[in-house]
Amino acid sequence: YEVVSAELRIYTSDQVNVGFGSSPKVRIQRITQSWSEGTQASPSGSNALKYPGPNRTSTGEYTPNVTTSEDALQTFDVSRLVRAWAPVAAGGSAAGQYGLAIISYAESTASRTTEFYAREEGSSWDAEIRVTVKIPA
Repeated sequence: YEVVSAELRIYTSDQVNVGFGSSPKVRIQRITQSWSEGTQASPSGSNALKYPGPNRTSTGEYTPNVTTSEDALQTFDVSRLVRAWAPVAAGGSAAGQYGLAIISYAESTASRTTEFYAREEGSSWDAEIRVTVKIPA
């Protein structure tokens, strides 16, 4: 098969915890190791996953601008990242499928701050990756 395209669909939050910066931007990178999100609901919990999180690669990184609108669907082209998961015969590198990391483009710059809903917020805000593949006849 061939990965034709892949689109990450994720919603900005309603800013309950942090506000958006004036020009939010993120890095979307492929995670390169097995990881666990932990079970704590708060970053102060003993086993919560905290920055910098699991190892990731900047190869194929996507760095989009993000809207400052609340509760807004954002769609990001992550085709290059998802193609790396495909088998070598299909043009990929057979990389491990550990997910994608979304981090602030500039951690020290408040103008780049943004917030997305987590899965705990409810199914109407779930993030998803839509992949279009071409299957040989």
